[in-house]
Parts: sequence; structure tokens; C-alpha cells
Amino acid sequence: MKIVTTRSNGMAKMLMVVFLLMCGLMVSAQTDGSSKNADKERARAEEYALKVAEQRLKNEMKMQMKQEAERASAAAKAKKAAKKAAKAEKKLAKAEAKASKKIAKAEAEAAKAKAKGDTKAVAKAEKKAAEIAEKLSDKKQEVEVVTARPATPTEVARATYTYMQPAVVENKNKHKHGDWFYGLGFGFSQSLAENAKGEDFITHQMPSFDLLFGHNFSPVFGFKVTGSLNMQVSRCSEAAVKAMPEIYGNGRYSYRLISGSMSGILNLTNAFFGYDVNRPMTWSLVFGAGMIKTFNFETDKLALWNRTPTAEKPYYPVDGDGGNYVVGHAGFQIDVRLNEPWDLSIDLRANATDNKYNGVSNGNNIDFYVDLMVNFVYHFTNGKQKLRRFREPPKKAFVDPVLIDNTRTYRETVRYGESMYTEIPFYAGFYYLNTASSKRLDYVARFLKEHPLVNVNIVGHPDIIPDDDEEYHRVLAQKRAEVVREALITKYQIDPTRLRTSHVEKALQPFKTLREWVPAVNFIMEDPGSEIPSSDKD
Repeated sequence: MKIVTTRSNGMAKMLMVVFLLMCGLMVSAQTDGSSKNADKERARAEEYALKVAEQRLKNEMKMQMKQEAERASAAAKAKKAAKKAAKAEKKLAKAEAKASKKIAKAEAEAAKAKAKGDTKAVAKAEKKAAEIAEKLSDKKQEVEVVTARPATPTEVARATYTYMQPAVVENKNKHKHGDWFYGLGFGFSQSLAENAKGEDFITHQMPSFDLLFGHNFSPVFGFKVTGSLNMQVSRCSEAAVKAMPEIYGNGRYSYRLISGSMSGILNLTNAFFGYDVNRPMTWSLVFGAGMIKTFNFETDKLALWNRTPTAEKPYYPVDGDGGNYVVGHAGFQIDVRLNEPWDLSIDLRANATDNKYNGVSNGNNIDFYVDLMVNFVYHFTNGKQKLRRFREPPKKAFVDPVLIDNTRTYRETVRYGESMYTEIPFYAGFYYLNTASSKRLDYVARFLKEHPLVNVNIVGHPDIIPDDDEEYHRVLAQKRAEVVREALITKYQIDPTRLRTSHVEKALQPFKTLREWVPAVNFIMEDPGSEIPSSDKD
């Protein structure tokens, strides 16, 4: 027994050692795999950084070559202009010498004529001298234009262009005042009161008339007020007709009722499938309540019924005085579009009212009747917009006035130390450029390319400066300026040595709500000879 136990313990120890060795090998393999993956990621990151550096170097070399070409072109133009100016000055010197001789000759002739007392000759000689002097003055002005310096510290150049910001097509104003309508209709009304039979749906259909007025608050919800005049027929029991046909005849008696009700409208088609103003047909659920008044019973017939066999105990009494009763209704409405203002509306509704509305009470609390109406419904326009139904207003080109004037011409004049007209707008609270603000930046980039010797200070502005959040708005103004500078360098290849950034704690324009456009970056033109602080250079 001891030998067996000793062998078992030895086997267990060996298995434990083997297990630990296998775990160690697995951990080692996993560690080696992780280190290999890390090495791959590190190599990939280094390769990407190298590519980025190469691309940046290429861009810088391209900008340097372009700048050198622009300088060489400017130098060639200046040399050519200098030759032209020298030639013009030489011609001017010759013209001045020639004009001086002519003027001296004319003055001598005038002096001789004056000595002789010939006033006409004196006037003629003086006029000739004045004409020669005037021609010489014009020649001098022409030469001054040719030899004028192309750049001065006060005014470098002008560039005229028109902002053509693409308009945003949108509905600035939504549909107002909902959809008002009225309608007239006719149809049939059928009583489902005591002793009603299936054949009554054919033989007892009586004409009805509707007048309605309503309003749809939205394509899904609305209401209408309906006034109706209904003619109905009810009947007595079949037993009374069979027992005394000479008294009850066919057992039918007629009466009329007028009703006024308010109905809620739930347009199921628009609710489930969305609104389409040109949809030819829609289904709606109609429900509501109102009042009815019954009157005009067949009094002669009912007077005979009410005293048979005796007035104290009539066989089938009917109260022909009528009355006022509360009614509730529910049903479906089908609207068929005829044209822009008109609909054909089919209204099927079941009505529940007091059991005594038809003059007879059989112990139940409720009686029913059904209306099937066909209404012609007219939809009004909604006031100044002149839109029917829920047709959207025409889409108009809208441009935010802070962003741009759609057809305004700006004449940019470069004056050192002054701000350009062009400003870059941002959403209040944000510092990213989108399509609209980048459009403004196009004009700045174009201007800088046309005048390669002009430097600019890109000044960022905040929205507001509340006392408790100065740091946030200071950083916001700084980031706006940096984003604009980066875009000019990377997108438009403007020499970074020509651009520097700064920020101020004053808003260019206050704002009312977030996501409202505010001008937030402007550009101050600087003397080409000015040095840019090293902190602002790349």
C-alpha cells in the first residue's frame, strides 16, 4: 500500500513539472509574438513618419522653387521696366531741349512784334509758346507714368473681384397656419334601433346633408366641425304588424334629426407612409362627439299607435315629441384628391346615442345609426404664402448675411498695417473650416499669390469674453488663426514665411446663438521688409 502511494505521488509531481514547463513555453511564445507585433507596429509608424517628412520636404522645395521663379520673374520685369524708363527719359531730354529752343524763338518773335507795336503778332507768338509748353508738360507726365515705382510703402497694388458665394437652397420659412377647409355633402343615414332588419339597409336608406368646416394642424392630425340634417326611418315590432296590420301597416315611421359634432382626424396614410402633397388618396380615422335633436315625427300615425288598443296601455307606444341627446361617433374617412383645392371625401361613421332618440325605449341604454356621406371639400390658401394643404414654400437661395453678400464687389487695396476687407467666418464656439468659410479663404490665397511680396498677420478673434471663461476663448481665437494659416500653407501652397498668427481678446461681432456665423479671423497686411518673429515660423 505504501509503495503504491509513493508511486502515485511521484507521478503527480512529474505531471505538475511537465504542466509548468508547457505553461512557460506558451507564455514565452506569446511574449515573443507580442514583441514581434510591437516591432511591426513601430516599423510601420516609422515608415509613415518618414513618408510624411518626405512629402513635407517636397512641398517646401516646391514652394521655394516657385518663390524663386516669382522673384526671377519680378526681377526680369523690373529690368525691362528700367530700360524702358531710361529710354523714355532720354527721349524726354531731347524733347525738352527742342522745346526750349522753340519757346526761345517764339519769345524773341513776340519781343520784336511788341517793339513794332504789332499786338496780333505778339498774341500769336505767345500762343505758340504756350502750346509748346503744354505739349512738353504732357510728355513729362507720360514719362512719369513709365518711370514710376511699382511699389511704395503706402500703396502696393489693387485687386478687384466679386464674391460669388454659392447660395444655400433652403426653405427659410416653413408652411404657416396649417390647412383650413370647408365642405358640402350628401349621403344616407340608416337607423339601427329597435326591430331593425337586414333589408332595411336597402329600403330604409334616407337622404342626409352635411356642412363641415375644419383645420388640419399637420399632415397627420386635424379636426372638423360638422352640421348634419338626417332623415331616418324606424319600425315597430313584427308581432304588432302581424297582429294588427290595419293599424301598424308596414310598421315603419319616419322622423328627422339635426346634429352638430366635433371630430378629431387621424390621417393613417400620412402617419405610416409619410406626407406626399400629390398623393391621390388617403385614409383617416375619424372620432368625436356632439349633440342631436330629433323632430318631425309622423304625429298622426303615432297618435293612432299610441291609443291602440287603449291610450293607457298601447301595444307599441312611440314618443313623437323628440328630444336632445348626446351622440358619439367613430369611423373612416377616404379623401380622394380631385385637383389642387378640391377633394372628394367619403365619410362612413357609426353613431351611438341615447336609446330613446327614435321615440322608443326597449330597456337598452344605447341605440345606433350609421351615416354614409360624400362631401366635396375645398382647401383654403394659408394667407400671404398662398399655399394649399401642406405644400412647402418655394425653395429660395439664402445666404447668411454674416457670411457674404451674394453680388457685392470688394476693391481690396493693399495698405501696410491695415486690415483686408475679407474676413473668415466661423460657427460660434467652433474653429473648423467648412465649405462656406473656405470659399472666403480662396480670395485671400488668390490675393497673396498675385502679390508675392506681401506678408500678412492672421488675427484670430473669440466670440465673447465672459469673465469666468477667458482661457477658453483665448485658445479658441488662437486655434482659429492657426487653422487658417495651416490651410493657406497646405491647400494653397503659400510660403509659410509670409504668414504669422496672433490673437486678440475682442470679438469682431457678437453672436446670439450657437451655430450662428460670426466673422472671427481677419488679415493685417505687413511691410515685405518686416521680420516675422521666430515663434511664428515653421
